[in-house]
Amino acid sequence: GESFFNTQQYAQALKYLLNYKGKKGKWTHTDFYQLGYAYYETGDFSRAIEEFSKIIGKKDKLAQNAYYYLAECYLKKDRKTSALNAYRSAASMTFNPDITQISMLNYAKLGYEIGNPYENVPNVIIRYLESYPKSNNEEELTQLLLSSYTNSGDYDGVIDILTSQNDYKDDRLLQRVTFLKASQLFSAGNYLEAKSLFQKAVKNDKVNNISAQSLFWLAQTNYELNRFEEALKAYYEFEKKTLKRSMIHALEFYYHQGYTHFKMGNYELALVAFKKMMDHQEQYPRSKIRDGYLRMGDSEFALSQFWPAMEYYNSSIVMSPGQSDYALFQKSISYGFVDRNNQKINSLQELIQKYPQSPFVDDAFFELSSAYAVANSNDTAINTYDKLIERYPKSPYVPKAILNKGLILYNQEKLNLAEDVLKGLVMRFTKDAVAQQALGTLKEIAVDMDEVPQFTQWLKRRNIDVFSESELEKTAFTAAEKQFLSNRKKQAKKSFTSFLTAYPEGVNALNAHFVLAEIYFEESDMITALEHYQKLIDEKPNEYFEQALVRATQILVQQDQQASAVPYWKELENVAVFPENKRYALFNLMRWHYRSKAYESAQQKAEEVIELENLEVKVKWDAYEILAQSAMELGDTIKAEKAFMTLESAPIDALAAEAHYFRAQQNHNNKEYEQSNEVIALLSQKFSSQPFWAAKSLLLMAKNFNALNDAFQATYILESLITNYDQFPDIVTKGKSLLQQINEEQAKQNASLTQENPSSETP
Repeated sequence: GESFFNTQQYAQALKYLLNYKGKKGKWTHTDFYQLGYAYYETGDFSRAIEEFSKIIGKKDKLAQNAYYYLAECYLKKDRKTSALNAYRSAASMTFNPDITQISMLNYAKLGYEIGNPYENVPNVIIRYLESYPKSNNEEELTQLLLSSYTNSGDYDGVIDILTSQNDYKDDRLLQRVTFLKASQLFSAGNYLEAKSLFQKAVKNDKVNNISAQSLFWLAQTNYELNRFEEALKAYYEFEKKTLKRSMIHALEFYYHQGYTHFKMGNYELALVAFKKMMDHQEQYPRSKIRDGYLRMGDSEFALSQFWPAMEYYNSSIVMSPGQSDYALFQKSISYGFVDRNNQKINSLQELIQKYPQSPFVDDAFFELSSAYAVANSNDTAINTYDKLIERYPKSPYVPKAILNKGLILYNQEKLNLAEDVLKGLVMRFTKDAVAQQALGTLKEIAVDMDEVPQFTQWLKRRNIDVFSESELEKTAFTAAEKQFLSNRKKQAKKSFTSFLTAYPEGVNALNAHFVLAEIYFEESDMITALEHYQKLIDEKPNEYFEQALVRATQILVQQDQQASAVPYWKELENVAVFPENKRYALFNLMRWHYRSKAYESAQQKAEEVIELENLEVKVKWDAYEILAQSAMELGDTIKAEKAFMTLESAPIDALAAEAHYFRAQQNHNNKEYEQSNEVIALLSQKFSSQPFWAAKSLLLMAKNFNALNDAFQATYILESLITNYDQFPDIVTKGKSLLQQINEEQAKQNASLTQENPSSETP
């Protein structure tokens, strides 16, 4: 066999080498190499791979040759990930300089093509260029270097090269990469950094298309930062810059421009932008069209154009009948403004029946009661107020509902009943502004019933201030309020503080606490602000209760007292009238439950968050991460798999890398080892900046190759893991254990693994 091999008669050599039994039943690396090379020369690459891959555990000239040809065989069989490993192994040895160079070149190029789980692709290319500065491949590899940075999302690397003092310049590429980096930051919610880079991309005006897109996303960034005037300026510049109308619609330009005008209160201009969107409905998502109709309705409503407003609300309702509670409520209110009280009643009844869980139901009950009162259906109005009071005891409408009920009874001359209702209101909501109104009516009732002495005694027993004192308090409050409304906040703060000292339990005390809380919050005196917000929370319900809960939790989070904020978030979730406050509470409860390892609650809240419309980018991906991790902790792999599948497209690399790893692990668990390796290759290609997941992926890949009986790949990967990832000792320890296990198993058939001084010559 050796004779035929040495005379390059490989087909003849195979006949004899196949019948060789080894010494004492074991083969050496030389034996495996000769048989593998004979297969390689005769075109049987699968069998060549089997033999070459048995050469493990040694670094010598024979091993370098074997690994190079092993890589070539893998390429012939389109097993590129395996070829990458073999090229890297051959390139790491210097016994044959030619093989070292060509292996490093192929390792760099193949890593660029499929990704590299061991090291950053640009670093490999740079190492080749530094090792072989006069190589004929320099220009090709420089292009690959820039592309590899771009493909891996490492835009900083490209920017560093293109802005450094070297001979390679490409301003068009620099503009493109700056835009991509800015887009990456925007998607991750880092708006300030994104803004700076979008501005640089606009300034480096080399490619009109990229300049235009940069202007659009600069506008979007300013919108997210609540800098609406700057956003509008960028939108207008984008519109002037854009030559293709298709880009305007693809970026949903008129929708975003309209929203910005709407946020600024420019309702006429908002309508102009939204109408332009409606002229091209076929190019906008259905959800955006529906939302556009809502905002057009709101704009007309704000302009007191109630009939056009109702037309737009109707259009929104037609598009999505199942999500029309807000539109139906606004339509009902509009009917009231145009003296169509019966239609208002019908619309409100429809809302209550169709959407019993809507946050607008308590609003609807209050407005319905008022509509019945306007129609002189007083008994029905009272019954409806009673339903509101009974079903929604925490609603801010409750004090007004009780007051209105009492006033209806008073107007019906049911004085005893009115007196009972209004006295109950005063006792229950002593510090609410409606209590003062109720006292005024109670005074009239006392006069009508000739019971003024009894009323006076009732006031004294209840320690309720007499009217003359209330007038003094009102005067003091008005004086302080005037300072505030004149934007003299320093003087207002002093006046409101003096007011609370004089009238700590007055009817305007809560108003004063709120104004002071807001002033201190604006001045970043969070401790004092929290004291005033706490007073508003303790005196619930009141018209400031919801805002006080929001502010108090923001302060507590800032002071790293999340545990103290939890009860307030729970309260806010239940009582919030404004949807954005309910969302805020929900987001934070989700995060808190997860951090507290209350995984069932975290999973529930995450699912609720995901169902919400128009989620902020960061919140959306946080919710999916918490859903996935909580499901894993609870052993619900089906739900976890679904969440991780979504996370694979996350703009945050750490989340996307973990999601890909999860899929690779699931493939491994299902004994789909090759599919698992394909996912790991994709992970390494896209997320080279995530060393933790790279290390875990290498260990998993080694397990896959071991299960496929590919000892070379398994041992090589483990050696790379142990050498390059010592910052993750737990993973390295597992790698060492697996490597020892594989070597012990291979030593049973491979004599070279037990030889102390093996030959380093290639036959």
